[in-house]
Amino acid sequence: MTLLLTNEDAEAILTMNECIDALEGAYRDIARGIATPGQRSVMVSESGQGDGIYALKMLGGVVPSLGVGAIRINSDILTWPEEGGAKRRVKLPKAPGGRWVGLVLLFDITTGEPLAIFPDGVVQRMRVAGTSGLGVKYMAREDATIAALIGSGWQAGSQVAALCAVRDIKLIRCFSPNAARREAFCQEMAAKTGVEMIPATSAEEAVRGADIVLCATNSVGNVLYKDWIGPGAHITTIRDPEIEPAAIAAADIVVIHHPANLSAAHIDAPEGLTIPDQDSEATSRDELKDLSGAPVLADVIAGKAELGRRSHLFPQLPRPRFPVRRRRRRVLPQGAGRGTRARAADRVVHRGRPSLMPKSGALRRRASGEAPARPRAFRSRGSLRSGRPPGSSPAPAPSGPAPWPRPRRSPSGSPACP
Repeated sequence: MTLLLTNEDAEAILTMNECIDALEGAYRDIARGIATPGQRSVMVSESGQGDGIYALKMLGGVVPSLGVGAIRINSDILTWPEEGGAKRRVKLPKAPGGRWVGLVLLFDITTGEPLAIFPDGVVQRMRVAGTSGLGVKYMAREDATIAALIGSGWQAGSQVAALCAVRDIKLIRCFSPNAARREAFCQEMAAKTGVEMIPATSAEEAVRGADIVLCATNSVGNVLYKDWIGPGAHITTIRDPEIEPAAIAAADIVVIHHPANLSAAHIDAPEGLTIPDQDSEATSRDELKDLSGAPVLADVIAGKAELGRRSHLFPQLPRPRFPVRRRRRRVLPQGAGRGTRARAADRVVHRGRPSLMPKSGALRRRASGEAPARPRAFRSRGSLRSGRPPGSSPAPAPSGPAPWPRPRRSPSGSPACP
């Protein structure tokens, strides 16, 4: 029997933790070559709704470990109005009852029968947020407690739920252009999650000092800029135009969802029809043309991706350097031996490389050439001898004052072991 579900049914049945767990297993199967992710396809034409464009989108996938295959179909009227001086991508609810049209068909891969048909509204919202949550789980710092959220719409609420499911977040600062909307959103999400939500007066105010930054807007331009982001921050976005290209290029690690989503190759349009945001795809910009070579999320989850600094990407942009804290010098009590003091001399850290330059006065003078170099000592037969092999005669004592303090000697005249 085929189940017919509503958005209300999906919201009552599916939790964010269950969604993240299911996605994690599916992505792991994709990386292992077990599951098959389908390619997105979008066909567009004129809609007869003024400046609106009709878009028919299809995508699907098969997950044998769950015994299911699914296809998602969206029938949308797209517009690009300007709000607050920025252009946005807006879907119009033109179906009867002021509704959007999106359906998911779920099939049994052993019999081919349809298992369920349901709207894509709640499920795709949780799926998008669950994917962001997995990125945070596998890439963000475990001690992250402060987050920033740009956006307060339909997708933004689920982003908060996914973030709180994978990290112990204490504070979220939220910004959106509509002041009344962001105030109401913060109150609503604080009541649902128990996390302190603070409305910010600007995106920069929300982002500065945040450990994790989430972008969840319908903007077709940049809303997050490199100069706002601190070292060690994790950034996630649901639309690649949201992030300034310089911020992407400066990141130590970049992970993408799928290379095919970074270009407009999946869009089929009749000749002469112009889509306003078609050129906003990431790889359509020269500075991000190599972004499709970054690791994909499925490989990160499966442990197949190496998340080191990807120097082969964006070589024209230097990596920003941040000041490195120096270790405090250890203070020794009066009368401590010279060997103890030399061993305790701390190291200077400069650009991540340790310098073993000693800090005691006599040793520093010798290292800088102000005093002659001391013979290299070696250990032999349990005794420490000063630069001469066992059985040889002691070297004659130098005339004049010694350039450094002489070692203590035993009654036999041999250097004493410390």
